[in-house]
Amino acid sequence: MGSRLVRALPRRRQKKNDFIDPDELQASNIAQDTFLRADTDHDGRLSLTEFMELRRALFHLADIDRDDHLLFVEYELFIVMEQFGWNDRNHDGIIQLSELRETLMKAFEALDTDHDGKLSPAEAAYMPAAEFKSFDKDRDGALTFEELNAGYRATLMGN
Repeated sequence: MGSRLVRALPRRRQKKNDFIDPDELQASNIAQDTFLRADTDHDGRLSLTEFMELRRALFHLADIDRDDHLLFVEYELFIVMEQFGWNDRNHDGIIQLSELRETLMKAFEALDTDHDGKLSPAEAAYMPAAEFKSFDKDRDGALTFEELNAGYRATLMGN
């Protein structure tokens, strides 16, 4: 079972074992601090059990509506939050809607490359076109921060 996980790693792995070592992750997108937190026995390697616990924790973090299923929008927001940061103000390890607003603001400011206060379809290219269109309530072909925030909230609340 462990060998399937190891085969999924980049070919540049130097060690031929069933563990992921921190030095084997240096060129990947996985943050060193996440690795260290997941390494619960502090042996400098992730076992399959530790890796699966990390995946479970990430799933629960991304499941904003707490229904034990991920909607595409929850996954999309999880990726956005990973890229632009998330401030867990109450330190509960769960994404709250109020914390989501802060992260969306950071993302909006970074994505608004022409600084016109709106996201064009090109600036919001991470979103599916249909989602962009449904969030664009005034049908002007661009998203304000309020439209982006309201769109995500409505989708998450089932409206």
